Amino acid sequence: MNVWKRISALGLAVMIGVVGVGAAAADDAEDVPMIEDGRVNAWDIAAPVIVYCTFEYPDEDDTDLGVLDTVDLWSIFLNEDDAVQGSLALQVTAEDIAAVGVPTDENTVIASDNGVSLYRGTDGNLIAVGSGYTFSWELGAQGC
Repeated sequence: MNVWKRISALGLAVMIGVVGVGAAAADDAEDVPMIEDGRVNAWDIAAPVIVYCTFEYPDEDDTDLGVLDTVDLWSIFLNEDDAVQGSLALQVTAEDIAAVGVPTDENTVIASDNGVSLYRGTDGNLIAVGSGYTFSWELGAQGC
């Protein structure tokens, strides 16, 4: 009988430990490092392709009413001095994106240049590809 009490106590201790680890993990998820400079893929701090969206504001008095103007893809690389450097690799206009629509058969290239590409997925998402990296997001979400 004493053995069962020990097993029950051990089981309770394990459950408390698991719940505690879950709570710690939840706290850590809130502290995900981000680069907050307006990029769409802000939490992917090692991304070799950075995605920015620019907006036009037709009503200059209403800064909440932005209309997508461009999606800019920047390539990030180490220069000859091993310093991180970036350059604008591809700029795609909202008109170019709208012209592709939402493909039904397969993801479609909207534009490609300097080793990066922007696709429109069959689910309507935009997909940035370059340097072995792929990032997909829903148009209208995540600040773009």
